[in-house]
Amino acid sequence: MRAQIILLGQAVQVESGTVKDDTWYRVLVGPFSNREQLTAAQKMLAGSGFNNLLLQQRQSR
Repeated sequence: MRAQIILLGQAVQVESGTVKDDTWYRVLVGPFSNREQLTAAQKMLAGSGFNNLLLQQRQSR
């Protein structure tokens, strides 16, 4: 999945974690400088068959 999204021109990170002895992976796309870039990426990913969920990174103070 990471390679497919990279081919779409997006920056991608993969995180893994263990839940009840199963390994789960989270594919993160971004970051984006503004809402317009985010919206364009969401539309492109959805058009390519990817489901997405918006997560916002908390900013440290």
